[in-house]
Amino acid sequence: MSLRKWLKKHFAYNTAKIMDQTAYRYLSDCRNVIDIGCGSGNFIKHALEKISGIDNNPEAVRWCKQQGLNVISGDALDLPFEAESYDGQSSHRASIS
Repeated sequence: MSLRKWLKKHFAYNTAKIMDQTAYRYLSDCRNVIDIGCGSGNFIKHALEKISGIDNNPEAVRWCKQQGLNVISGDALDLPFEAESYDGQSSHRASIS
C-alpha cells in the first residue's frame, strides 16, 4: 500500500473519530442532543438514548434508520423543532452547499 493510500485510510478515519469523541465530551452533560447533518450516524452511536439526528440526504436517513438510529429527514436551515427542544447540538460533520 502506498504511503498516500495509508495516510488517507488511517488519518481520515482517526480524525473523524477524534472529532466525534471531542464533540461528545463537550455535550456529555446534555440530556437531549441533535446531530445536524448526521450523515451515517456515527456520532449518534456515542449515546443512542440521548442523541437524535437530522439530515437532508434521503439515503443517509434510510441507512441510519436501518441501523436503528433515531433520525429524520430535514433541512439544517429550517429545522422542524420548537425552540429549546434540545439542550445540545452538534453539526461538526455537516456541510452546507
